[in-house]
Amino acid sequence: MKKSILSFIIILGVFCSLFSVSSSAFSPSNFTVNAEYCMLSNMDTGEVIYSKNADQRLYPASVTKLMTALVVCENVDDLNKTVTIDGDLLDLLLGTDSSLSYIVGDEVLTIDQLLHYLLITSGNDTALVLAKYVGGTVDRFVEMMNETAAKLGMNSTHFQNPHGLPDDNHYTTVLDIHKLATAAFGVEKIKTICSYSRYVMPPTNLHGERTLSTTNFLINKTTNYYYKYCTGGKTGYTESAGRCIVSTAEKEGMRYLSIVMKADPKYIDSDGIQKRIEFIDTAKLFEWAFNNFSYKTVIDKNEYLGDIDVGLSWEDSNIQLFAKDSLTALLPNEADKSSIEVDLKFIDGKKVDAPIEKGQVIAVANVFYANEKIGEIELCSSKEVKRSTLQYLWMLFTGSFDTIWFKLIFVVLGATLLIYWIISIIQINNINRRRRQMRRHR
Repeated sequence: MKKSILSFIIILGVFCSLFSVSSSAFSPSNFTVNAEYCMLSNMDTGEVIYSKNADQRLYPASVTKLMTALVVCENVDDLNKTVTIDGDLLDLLLGTDSSLSYIVGDEVLTIDQLLHYLLITSGNDTALVLAKYVGGTVDRFVEMMNETAAKLGMNSTHFQNPHGLPDDNHYTTVLDIHKLATAAFGVEKIKTICSYSRYVMPPTNLHGERTLSTTNFLINKTTNYYYKYCTGGKTGYTESAGRCIVSTAEKEGMRYLSIVMKADPKYIDSDGIQKRIEFIDTAKLFEWAFNNFSYKTVIDKNEYLGDIDVGLSWEDSNIQLFAKDSLTALLPNEADKSSIEVDLKFIDGKKVDAPIEKGQVIAVANVFYANEKIGEIELCSSKEVKRSTLQYLWMLFTGSFDTIWFKLIFVVLGATLLIYWIISIIQINNINRRRRQMRRHR
């Protein structure tokens, strides 16, 4: 993969963030999310329609591997390059109760195959192998993970390893996972691998053909948790992190990203049956979004939204402002334009001076629904307004009164007049004195 991948993703993420909105005012009314932390967002607009404890620190478990895969894809140009497995490296996981891919020392695999093991079976062993190959050392690779996190704006995240085993210095937040998942699923290779429920691994020098099965039951038709609109995801679990899953779903052109973290690993339903509640939570969130939200045009292009006073013009004292473009937002199905509020922010104050061009951007409208900002749109002048030369000159003249140059000229002129007056008085006194002297000598 080329270095441009992450640069493009970062730019895309920043662009999307300009239009993203925290819509935590929306919440499901017919179910309760079991997980301690979660977020549901629209993947096309970045709008967050539900969140829970999204800014609180948590352990990411194997969701970490999304970052591992992202760093690998960003730094390996040819995924068909081969790696010979270092058995001593695998021994680092002894006694950790890790999820494993069961690769073995001296086995030869490609980077692509290792990525499949990493994201489908969630192998901690493959995470170490990839980390050492890309970083030279595992520690250097972890530094690369943190550098990438910083570039993505994951300011509440720190990685300590490439696999997600518990560590006090290995933490993140749902808000940061959202940034990571947006970047990772933006890489076609990662997105594709995370969509596989099964994958046939070709034979290697030490193993025959193997079939990998996903840990994401939402895309596995043989489980009771299969959700047909789920398009992929990455799971995670440790005792301290609980059950976790970051996943995507698409239905009728609507795409959502769900983040469910620290769901109860021992959840028992009302019938006394233990369930994988993280999958149930996720499917319910997706269904709630698909059934209750839709795109709505809340502002039409050229729609009248207000007026502004005009200065330096004999012909117009004010002009109308119209929306430069239409604004579409993701809203509850029952929302209509009557529930939309618009707050105008004028660029140069509540008055604009001529000349004004038709279509000139004069203000920005912040648009709200249920007290939550859902977007902003530029407002343009409805007509051309010519400037009055006389009013403009008068403004320049009166405006000069407060300038330092005017004050300096005024002081100099005043001093000159004062000196002239003093000299004139002296001259008049001298003339009068000479006249008196001439009278005395007659």
